[in-house]
Amino acid sequence: MATSSTNEHNPEHDPAIQEFLQWKSKPDVLKDGCCGSNNTLGIKYIPEAALEDWLTTDRIEFLLQALFKNSDDLTVTAEYVKRSYLRPFAILLSAGFGPMIRHFVQRPNLEDRFLPFSVEPREFPKSTTCDLFEAFNKQQWQFCPVRLEYDMSHFLENDYVLPIIHKEKIGNGGSAVLYKIIVDEGYNSLVPRKHTDAPEARPNSNTFALKTYYQTSEAKVYFENECNAFKKLRYHNMPPDNIIEYYGSFVRDGTYNIILEYADRGTLNDYMKNTHEPTTSNSILTLWIRCLALMQGLVQIHGTPKPASDGPRILLGYVVPCNLMTL
Repeated sequence: MATSSTNEHNPEHDPAIQEFLQWKSKPDVLKDGCCGSNNTLGIKYIPEAALEDWLTTDRIEFLLQALFKNSDDLTVTAEYVKRSYLRPFAILLSAGFGPMIRHFVQRPNLEDRFLPFSVEPREFPKSTTCDLFEAFNKQQWQFCPVRLEYDMSHFLENDYVLPIIHKEKIGNGGSAVLYKIIVDEGYNSLVPRKHTDAPEARPNSNTFALKTYYQTSEAKVYFENECNAFKKLRYHNMPPDNIIEYYGSFVRDGTYNIILEYADRGTLNDYMKNTHEPTTSNSILTLWIRCLALMQGLVQIHGTPKPASDGPRILLGYVVPCNLMTL
């Protein structure tokens, strides 16, 4: 009877293991994301699409052969790992516990679709050398960035990586600071379907504004009132025309954040300074059509009922060109 020669750790000297470890560290594979209570940019993550492209069934087979030198120990198929345990396998390899995949595939609650694990799942495999879940937890976040979805309203732990690949401050006010952000296209589901049917309507479809409220006693009230007001302006749960669109929100470690449409042409005041006045009948007609559409947006905003809770009602109390954004 053959005896098992497999331990719970990676044979890191093996070429297949080394190839994986070197691949996952390449700058062209890693992307910058945001993490922590301040949504700090610079936390690296590996896009799932990149992992799926590189970690083919053949490569998984080579890795399994490296982990299980004794063929009697190889009870895992590359096809099954590829289909249901791709990210758990990559996480285990990164943590140095690749052979533990044979225990994972016996537990449906540890499949890829349940990642990330915020708490230790039931029947999570154990190690004799360390806390395996702690080792797994440290590695899993780089493979599990959060998909940003339309109308999201999430409470995120600090470990969750947001797929925000660019972030720059563009302004601040009395209650919040405003950032321009670019979201990784592979994780961007923020824009409603009808708004993505015509790509020319949103040429910068991965660019948004992130509004982060200062950590004050009033922040929660301001945040909730603004979210509720934007939602009340919708028609059939779709963003209205002529008003900056609200895409979703999230709370993390006491910070309140709203994702909004990015006005890439500045204010109406900027537009008037940089654009020649209309001279043809068509251009004059277009100007009046857009001005009237702007009035419709103002009517919608000012017609929003006052929130039941304490806090400011969203109004444009000072309607001048420098307070109106252009797209």
